[in-house]
Amino acid sequence: MYNKNCFASLSWSKINLFLNCQRCFYKDQKLAMKYPGLEAEHFKLNRAVDRLLKNEFDEYRHQQKAHPVMVENGIDAVPFGHDSLKIWRDSYHAGGIRFYDSANNIVCFGGIDDLWVTPAGELIVVEYKTTVTLDPIALDNGNQWYREYMRQISFYAWLFKKNKYAVSPISYFIFCNGITGNVPFNKRLVFDYILLPYYFDDSWIEQTIKDICSCLDQENIPLSGVGCKLCAFSMPVSSSR
Repeated sequence: MYNKNCFASLSWSKINLFLNCQRCFYKDQKLAMKYPGLEAEHFKLNRAVDRLLKNEFDEYRHQQKAHPVMVENGIDAVPFGHDSLKIWRDSYHAGGIRFYDSANNIVCFGGIDDLWVTPAGELIVVEYKTTVTLDPIALDNGNQWYREYMRQISFYAWLFKKNKYAVSPISYFIFCNGITGNVPFNKRLVFDYILLPYYFDDSWIEQTIKDICSCLDQENIPLSGVGCKLCAFSMPVSSSR
């Protein structure tokens, strides 16, 4: 069996790849045909906003005071101060928040954006997202990106639960929505803060890990995921002759 003979280390992006297309995941993980995902170069503005938000919340973390967005929304919590926060935020170099699933010989890990803590000591997982849209931002609008966001934050909350932390059932997204209307540029971008609560759902994760092990254990390449554009592009075209 794959989980007995091999070791897998799965980030959120790889789990999400499996959920979207098992064929691409199998080729990426078992055949070393790396999935050509979007590089960080494509998200420089998003990364800049992410860094600025972290800096801003870190100021309140240092003071152990609630950020104004928390006060305005009646959230009884403060940014969580912990020596491992820098590690948990950096999955690329520091390892992120990690959990070793010994039953399946798999390490699951991810890099969070932020953590808040309630007076009762429960951790609140927070994700920052940057967008530009004139449409209302709602997690239940059927947008594929938003569905993935909800799975992502649920996965991060699950990781902390597996590390024996008390985790609040409610998590939050902070959307920074760029304003592109009749606003003068003046070499500055203006954003709205939109705070969205989400009661995370981690019920799918452990079964997904088992499914990943089964996928990697098989000898044949799985079928393509529904609507996978990479598979549609790379599949040979049948001749009509």
